[in-house]
Amino acid sequence: MGDVVSNIELFFEEYKQKGDIPKELYELMLFTTYNKVIRHLKCKNRFTKITDRGNGKYVLSYNDKNYYFELFSDKDIQKADKEILSKSARDEWSLSRSLKLACSMDLIEPKVIIGTSNCSLRSFLISFKDKEDASTKVIDYANNLIMNMKDYYELFKFREISTVDKYDVYCINLILKETGDYACKNIFEYLIFNKEIFNELSKKIAFNFLSKNYDQNGRNFRNHLLFGSDSDAIFFQGIDNDYPKLQQELDNFTENPEVLSKHISYDEKKCEYVLKASKNSKFYFNLLSDFVDNEGIKSELLSKKRYHHCHVNSQVVANGLGDNSLIVGGKVKINENDYFYHSWVEEEDLVYDYNHNIIMDKEEYYKLYGAIPISKTYNHNMKDIIKKLVLDYNIVDSMTINYLGEEFYKDFSRNEKVLKKKL
Repeated sequence: MGDVVSNIELFFEEYKQKGDIPKELYELMLFTTYNKVIRHLKCKNRFTKITDRGNGKYVLSYNDKNYYFELFSDKDIQKADKEILSKSARDEWSLSRSLKLACSMDLIEPKVIIGTSNCSLRSFLISFKDKEDASTKVIDYANNLIMNMKDYYELFKFREISTVDKYDVYCINLILKETGDYACKNIFEYLIFNKEIFNELSKKIAFNFLSKNYDQNGRNFRNHLLFGSDSDAIFFQGIDNDYPKLQQELDNFTENPEVLSKHISYDEKKCEYVLKASKNSKFYFNLLSDFVDNEGIKSELLSKKRYHHCHVNSQVVANGLGDNSLIVGGKVKINENDYFYHSWVEEEDLVYDYNHNIIMDKEEYYKLYGAIPISKTYNHNMKDIIKKLVLDYNIVDSMTINYLGEEFYKDFSRNEKVLKKKL
């Protein structure tokens, strides 16, 4: 219980009334709200302590030391985030966006750090390893800053209260759903005392997932968020919880083609449906359900039951098309920056997507969904892969098979004697 007491003592000690914030830090926080033109002019002022180093890099001179920093808003982030970061109200978004972005951005070893600083009673940072020099950096959403962690802690007198990683946030998300706390009223308490709360809740049957380390395939649960079905979860979505409206309309139409659609019609000459994205952009497609004889499968394709099983469904579709069809494990874009792991089937120049109930030209499909293939496997190879992985090694996760099956098959074949002795 010592850690709990120290957390509480630290929190309330730091929560007392703060003294004056140094004017140099006020200047820095105001600077991060300006657009590029004003920032450039500010750096030209001989009285400012901030210098433009070029390429989006700046330096603050304070207490005889240089603190190098970048603006988070200058990075490749969503327009909505850029808009929030240009306003003083961005502090209100700091917690939800830090949780969301730490879980969805392409960062190395991301963590969310909760603490206090000389500028805020409650601060939320994202820490990560820099790809270029392996140093640890932090993103301060509330102040629109990216800075070396050591420098940031020194400059803002930052003190840590608690740290959570992607898996901790995932577990908190599951707990909130299980308890029905969809408004996340107790999220702050979960973040500060997550280890103690996980330990207590894991004793109850409904939360026994908190005490398990491995799934039925022997895969570490923490790796689900690196590569697995749980990596599809988009935590604490906030401003970016919706698919593009055009994709939503297409999904609604392919569930119920009888309902009139604003941008979708039927082209009698081409004998295909057409989705009009704009005056100069059209996407032609057919419904997969129109080419299926089995009434059970047809009914599923025309309903929401078709979702959440794309990896295994792609294997089923490929078997129906033949040995030369390709099972593709990849990802599709669901908003400006987020991707969703997804499997589909390709044959010649066509894509067959069970979860979206469409058959579409491959080039158009890739353009509409921002699709990125990660692994492609011919169905005739996949049959052998499934046979070996499922029967010999009990790997039943369809996503693992679609994305890594070929590699596993080759490795297991080369090391079969060694592996079989261990099994």
